[in-house]
Amino acid sequence: MARVRVEGVREVTAAATALKAVDRTVKNQTARNLRSALPGIWTQDAIIGQTRTRMDRAVFNGVRVGASSSRITLQAGTSPLIRDDIASALEFGDPAKGYTTYTERRRGQSVHVRRRTQNQLPGPVRKGRVVHPALSAAMPRLVSLYVQTVVRTIYEAWEGKR
Repeated sequence: MARVRVEGVREVTAAATALKAVDRTVKNQTARNLRSALPGIWTQDAIIGQTRTRMDRAVFNGVRVGASSSRITLQAGTSPLIRDDIASALEFGDPAKGYTTYTERRRGQSVHVRRRTQNQLPGPVRKGRVVHPALSAAMPRLVSLYVQTVVRTIYEAWEGKR
């Protein structure tokens, strides 16, 4: 799991500070508005556009979005059949290409065997291959949506529309 903190942007800081000052109903309405708007940004198509192989498409199948008034949670590869270590190995690659040494019996003799057992994994990619590039493409829209939703919800509550 990775966390992204947006600091140094005045609009985001102002929106977060404004949310601290309002009551609980406005915060709940902000979270509801965010939850309804986020699935349009973080979609399965955004992930599929970054995949390169059939294995990538199988592992990174399924996206989830969660939002509260202070946090947005985006997940990819939420299929319950895939383990997290496999998804991480496909996202960032295997730096050593996984040599495994073991002993095998051949015709009554013990033989030491050294094999690359993870040769199907891609090489190391520090910034990610699938999810992280999709997230970096969606991040400006997410931050903009967050600020706009907070400002709009507070304004509508102040006007008495909701």
